[in-house]
Amino acid sequence: MGLLARIRSRREAKLLEPVLTLANPKAPLVDRMEWLADLLSWVRGSVLTGGRPIVRVKFLLGRLERNEDERARVTATIAALIDEVRAVDLLASSGVPSRFDFVGEIILRAHRALLPTALVADDFAAVLSVLLPSEADAEWIEALDDATLARVRALLDDRSVALLDRNASDAVRVLAALSEAESLDGEVRERLGDASAVEPLSIEVGRATTERHDPTPAVQSLRAKVVTAIAALDEEGASIDLTYRLDHLLARLDRLLLLLPAVLHDQVFDPRKVLATIVREGIEERRLGGLFRRSTHLLARKVVDHSAEVGKHYIATGRAEYMHMLRAAMGGGVVMGVATVVKLKIAALHLPTIYDGIVAGLNYAAAFLVVQALGFSVATKQPASTAPALAASLAEDDAPRRFATEVARIIRSQVAAIFGNVLLVPPTAVALDLLHHLAFGTHAASHEKAEASVASLTLLGPTPIYAAFTGILLWLTAMLSGTVANWLAFNKVRRGLATSRTLRHVLGAARAPVIAERLVGAAPAAAGNAFLGMMLGVLPAVMLVFHLPIDIRHVTVSSGMVSVAAAALPPTRETLVLVGLAAAGTATVGVLNVASSFALALAVALRARPVRAPARELVAAVARQFRRHTRDFFLPPRE
Repeated sequence: MGLLARIRSRREAKLLEPVLTLANPKAPLVDRMEWLADLLSWVRGSVLTGGRPIVRVKFLLGRLERNEDERARVTATIAALIDEVRAVDLLASSGVPSRFDFVGEIILRAHRALLPTALVADDFAAVLSVLLPSEADAEWIEALDDATLARVRALLDDRSVALLDRNASDAVRVLAALSEAESLDGEVRERLGDASAVEPLSIEVGRATTERHDPTPAVQSLRAKVVTAIAALDEEGASIDLTYRLDHLLARLDRLLLLLPAVLHDQVFDPRKVLATIVREGIEERRLGGLFRRSTHLLARKVVDHSAEVGKHYIATGRAEYMHMLRAAMGGGVVMGVATVVKLKIAALHLPTIYDGIVAGLNYAAAFLVVQALGFSVATKQPASTAPALAASLAEDDAPRRFATEVARIIRSQVAAIFGNVLLVPPTAVALDLLHHLAFGTHAASHEKAEASVASLTLLGPTPIYAAFTGILLWLTAMLSGTVANWLAFNKVRRGLATSRTLRHVLGAARAPVIAERLVGAAPAAAGNAFLGMMLGVLPAVMLVFHLPIDIRHVTVSSGMVSVAAAALPPTRETLVLVGLAAAGTATVGVLNVASSFALALAVALRARPVRAPARELVAAVARQFRRHTRDFFLPPRE
């Protein structure tokens, strides 16, 4: 042994000495539990002393094997702990969600995070976070070799070994009973299929403990049903609560399969794998983020998939689709130009702030719904849907090439939509303002309102910040539409309406399914349009009431406002400068509305979908596509 090794060995012995001295089988439970925590802490070591848990375990075993008195006290103290504190919940429940409902599990985890852990418990599961708190503990436990594991087991007396074996058998029976009960409960049973086809796990496991019977096929059969049910949620629609419950059942079945060797005569039970798994899952169980990620993954996937499906209609692949999109955007520009002038007339009523916001919101919501009903489009609503469609291309083979092609299509489609909107919003608003002037002798916007509009939209003010914030609203609108679509699918609303006796009686058996299809198909977009319209009107009013520095900047509304304000203001040099800055601000609004909405939607979509290519390859593919086919990024392909 070298000099450094001898110094390190002496240092480890000095650190271990006070811990072994406190081993006392007759001490109060809290003292014995604290002693065990201190012993495991010494095994774990610190960064300053060098993290070498396996070396420390062997050092500890060697010391105890050379010192009979210390070994006897340590063995007796561990035996007293095992005799008083069970391990059933540690094996059966630690790391597995404890509650049958999602909200209850959130509350339970919050309590665990906020309240201190008591060292006096009737099961080791309650103190797992104190004894083995980190991923590093799972790693060194799993890394124990067979010889070292045998030496650790030799520290336990026969009674302790028998008690642990009995705890393992009890945990298997508990898991079997709980899994069977969960599989037969209400909505879960409906998703798993015929209840009579679910094997009675408690009976299967009971036979394993009394005769040579392997319940593994029965457990695997039920697990396959759960996996199929989760896959069906991905197709039919998901809910957070049901996803959580199925994930909860799947976790129990996985733990049951892990522990089954404890009751089978022809299989070897590996405590290292079991304990390492429990430690890792226990760490994950204490995290709220992990629970949200698992339980909301399917819901996020369904919302993203709906947005991607909508986004396909906003991507022009050929010249005919490009021209159709341009015409639809021009139609949307006309409607939004009308809405802009109506908004100015609402402002002229000088309603109380909140009422003004509500009426303005109803105006915008009505405009968006008219756009939807007439088959027109508003450019800023497209990015939140085209981004998930772009992300979908990353889950396919040859992802870089498909990604580059899709980026070119999305950019030219977005250019067409923005150009179509902006091309007709200003002339429509100015034409209505002219008619207003001919009819009433005044502009739609008063001189004061026109100056305020131009000043609020200037590029030199907070317009870019407000525009980016509006992009978040546009993204939330797409998420809301996706959520509504998922809810309709999950609750089978289309089938319910199509088979409704009332609708069949009023509309006829043949027309009811058609009307149901149209209503359910239009409902998600209608919900999103109504939400966005109300937010554009109500949110600025609410912020104004509370004196919060947040406002909304939507490019179509802003372009209409600048146009009407320019018509109402005298054509002086100062006015031209102010209008020019407002026009530049409006252009910035358009870019940031699109960019922030697209970025958020793409980020969420990439988290919900697998990506088969690194970012560097994707960027390189887009750059190559731009160099070789620059025209495709702005104009439709030649036919």
